[in-house]
Amino acid sequence: MKLKLLICAILLLCGVIQVVTATETYQFTTQWGGNGSESGQFSAPSGITVDELGNIFVADTNNNRIQKFSSTGAFINAWGSKGIENGQFKSPRGIAVDKTGNIFIADTGNYRIQKFSSTGQFLIKWGSPGIGIGQFAAPEGICVDDAGNVYVTDWGYNRVQKFSSDGTYITSWGRGYMSSPFGIDVDNTGNVYVADTANHRILKFTDDGSLIDTWGVTPGPWDGHFVAPYGVTVDDAGNVFVTDTYNSRIQKFSSVGTFITKWGTGGTGEGQFGLPSATAIDTSENVYVADTANNRIQKFTSQGTAPTITQTTSTPTSTATPTQTPTSTPSPTLTTNPRDITAPRTINEPGEYHLVNDISNCSTDCIVISGSDIIIEGDGHSISGIGFIPPGADPRILSAGIKIGSSQPVHNIVIRNITVVNFGLGAYVNQLTDGVIENCSFSHGYVGTIFTYTTNLIIKKCHYSDNSEVGIDLEYYSHDCFIDNNSIDRDRIGVSLHESGGHHLVSNNTITNNRYGICTWFTGEGMKSWQNTIINNHIEGNDVGIDGAKDYVITNNYLNNSKNIDHILSPNRWNSTPVSGENIVQGSALGGNYWGQPDGNGFSQTAVDNDRDGFADTSFIIASQNTDYYPLSLPVIRVVPGSRNPPKALNGDGLNNDVNGNGGLDFNDVVLFFNNMDWIAANEPVSAFDFNRNGQIDFNDVVLLFNQI
Repeated sequence: MKLKLLICAILLLCGVIQVVTATETYQFTTQWGGNGSESGQFSAPSGITVDELGNIFVADTNNNRIQKFSSTGAFINAWGSKGIENGQFKSPRGIAVDKTGNIFIADTGNYRIQKFSSTGQFLIKWGSPGIGIGQFAAPEGICVDDAGNVYVTDWGYNRVQKFSSDGTYITSWGRGYMSSPFGIDVDNTGNVYVADTANHRILKFTDDGSLIDTWGVTPGPWDGHFVAPYGVTVDDAGNVFVTDTYNSRIQKFSSVGTFITKWGTGGTGEGQFGLPSATAIDTSENVYVADTANNRIQKFTSQGTAPTITQTTSTPTSTATPTQTPTSTPSPTLTTNPRDITAPRTINEPGEYHLVNDISNCSTDCIVISGSDIIIEGDGHSISGIGFIPPGADPRILSAGIKIGSSQPVHNIVIRNITVVNFGLGAYVNQLTDGVIENCSFSHGYVGTIFTYTTNLIIKKCHYSDNSEVGIDLEYYSHDCFIDNNSIDRDRIGVSLHESGGHHLVSNNTITNNRYGICTWFTGEGMKSWQNTIINNHIEGNDVGIDGAKDYVITNNYLNNSKNIDHILSPNRWNSTPVSGENIVQGSALGGNYWGQPDGNGFSQTAVDNDRDGFADTSFIIASQNTDYYPLSLPVIRVVPGSRNPPKALNGDGLNNDVNGNGGLDFNDVVLFFNNMDWIAANEPVSAFDFNRNGQIDFNDVVLLFNQI
């Protein structure tokens, strides 16, 4: 008892601090922009390029114009407006400049390419809606080689088309193996690099489309890996800069894909990014970044260090920013004064609003957002409803704690640091493009959050629990959303994708003790979601881990449920090509999934790994045309100093509570663990002893182990 009190006292007195210090990399020098439509302001700038003289051209997407600046950000001129006439645009995204200074624009919403002089004088155009030769389903990225040939990524038809400088079609490639390609660039020797966005990789081709190399593949936060990379740029030396959009960073590689450096984190500060879309590099090796959701351009030099980030285990207080990545939290940069929320209200003007007190017993929608470019900062306060849910009610007519959008589309919405309880719908979101919900809690409702017709949404670091139907519900053609690092437990369905579109990324979540962990299928052909990626999740204690899979990528997940997979609808990809790196059970190689069962008889729990490469020696056949060729095995558990036998997991959950390996759980296990915490952290797979599942060995683990006795 005295030891327990001592441990608890230490827990109260001690905090765990983690400091992340950047190595030598690119240094921030300046920025310009801000949300708006005046000269020098932006609304979701998505493309950027630089000419031979160092002038910067920006595709100001939501303002439907092109802006030209000096290398220091001084405004020079602008052209364009919304429309279909020559020189008008509809959501232009890609921009490139040739050797003579001509500007090429991927006029995405008008399904065409427009060519201008360096001063903005219209020259020619080509393209129309469609999937034929010279047509576009959604032209996004564009680049020009030294010979004047123009390359365009057709995001909507998964291909690259090559044209002469006057728009004459030459060739195309990509169908069948690209998925939503966005950025594109060409090096001085004619090699073409493509950001294969939904496949989380970079592809390198010859100028006629012959594949040379691939790197990335497995989405994640590690060096050389990506989460939905939007941009790719090549400098004069052949180095490749990747805009790793949903990891909120830039990564630099050699021409053969060797990782060199990286910089950036999610946020609004200097050197931080919110959904960055593209980069441009001048002849002095300065790097310009289109920081899309922050509505600005940032400039970096190749000397110095990137900003350092210090994190603690206390409640996050860093600024969030606006979907698919594992670390991105982008938000619009807004110049209006904060506004106070003290009672239920409707908000339609851009700005940052603060919830300054708790709001209780709301019988109707509490906070209603009907405009764009809005931040709601909860500052840790809560809103609560009356908890009444009519039997059999349509969730779309239930009262919502937070309601976003109505009959008109909205964009750039951030919700953070709010606790929402006892509403039919914790949050109801409709027709939103580019948004973030971060550090929020949704509990004791019917549905935690429901999204319809929503695109490019990030749900990050939120907690969902005790919702009678669904925690996170993506419905009605929502697509390209990013569900990352959330905890979801005790809901009927943890994450539901079954009525949405596709290309969602579900990563780094802890999904436990639900009837269905992730549900992607119900009856009816029109009620399935496809081409999603489920990776790096801890899915345990659910009746069904993943219900339904149709053309999915499902890798590096910890699965330990009564039934791990149900209703497989088509072939899926259950593993990546093996690469070195720490996997979900702290093994030293990435490949497939960890397959457990609560009774300890799961495939990975009983598999043989004679060569100790981190993979079972045999493949795991899940269903016809569905095989995990590299199922994970548990890393070797070593004997803890002071005992004779390796630790054991007596509960079948992969957590080694029998620290001394004597076949029973007693006080000696607690003492041995307490005395060897540093050794265990350095020599054992952390996940095998991380009883509170926070990614590290700490005093909380001692307490939880003690409480099992």
